[in-house]
Parts: sequence; C-alpha cells; structure tokens
Amino acid sequence: MKKLWLIVIALALFVFGCAGFGQNVKDCGADDQCFKDAMKSCTPAKAKKVDPQSGTIEGLVKGYEGDNCVINMKIVDAPIPLLKDKEMTCKVPKADLDGFSSGSSNFGSSKMLEECTGSLIDLLKSFGPAAQPK
Repeated sequence: MKKLWLIVIALALFVFGCAGFGQNVKDCGADDQCFKDAMKSCTPAKAKKVDPQSGTIEGLVKGYEGDNCVINMKIVDAPIPLLKDKEMTCKVPKADLDGFSSGSSNFGSSKMLEECTGSLIDLLKSFGPAAQPK
C-alpha cells in the first residue's frame, strides 16, 4: 500500500512539474527590455504595458515546449473596441527567437501567421492578404 502511495505522489509531482507549477516566472512589469530578453532566451516571464493611446497589452513567455518557445500576447484594452480581449499564442522555433523578440521585419508576418494562433491572428487573417503586414 505504501508503494502505491509513493507511486501516486511521484506521478502527481511529475505531472504538476510538467504543467509548470512551481516554475518561477519573472515579472518584468512594464520593462520592455526585460521582456525582450526573456523572449530571446525563452525564460518564463510576464509583462504588462499600459499606454493611454495604444491600450494595455499583457505578455507571457511560458518557456519551451519541445523545440519551440511558447509566447502569449493579449490585448486587454484598446482604443479600437474590435481589438479588446484579442490574443495570440506563438510557438517560435529557437532559431527565430531573436527576430521575434526584436519585432524585426526579417521575422516576417507570414512566419508570424504560421507560428501564432488565436483570436488576434484570426482577426488579422479575416481582413485578407492586403491588410496583413508584409
């Protein structure tokens, strides 16, 4: 009976560990450079940028899932109501992290459309190719 409980406890710790429980997430607050650095290295971090003109955006670097870094961005509030509560989750290959984190045009919107999913990407796609950034 004790062996069974030990196995159950070990499995529970493994599952919770894989789900990210107990993982330290750095709070970058509104520090853009802190969050960009976290994206470049795929280190778990969160950030929140509040701008009276462009709205409020939250970002979360979740860490690696296989060979891809999982990054979530959400528009919490925006002057354009259509954008409010839209979000995207990107699974960025390690080789693309530098371009993604810097917002480089070398990364390209087509790559973003391939590597990201969510309501923000769906909205962008709904406008058709002419409205998508090059």
